[in-house]
Amino acid sequence: MVDIGESLIGSYFKYVMGCKIVVYNVHYDNEQGEIDVVAFGEQGQKVYLCEVITHIRGTLYGKGYDETIKRIRNKIERAVRFAEQEFSGRTYEFQVWTPVVPDQVRICV
Repeated sequence: MVDIGESLIGSYFKYVMGCKIVVYNVHYDNEQGEIDVVAFGEQGQKVYLCEVITHIRGTLYGKGYDETIKRIRNKIERAVRFAEQEFSGRTYEFQVWTPVVPDQVRICV
């Protein structure tokens, strides 16, 4: 199931960036995680991997900013490993989309 934030970001890549393929909730086989939106642009040679955070409290996971920063960094590292395995030879970019980013998180990610 695609949530409204993921749908919005996928629509951006499709209609604004001109990506022909947009995939939602891509699960890793070897790591229990997922990438919310994966979009392929520039004849499939550029891959965008997106984390979409639409929590009511903004960009906040767990009990505080330190845990939030740790989890976001972990998600990025895992997505990079996934991209290196699955999209070898292509350019890829990881993006975090969220409407609210506290200063304590923004300066550390």
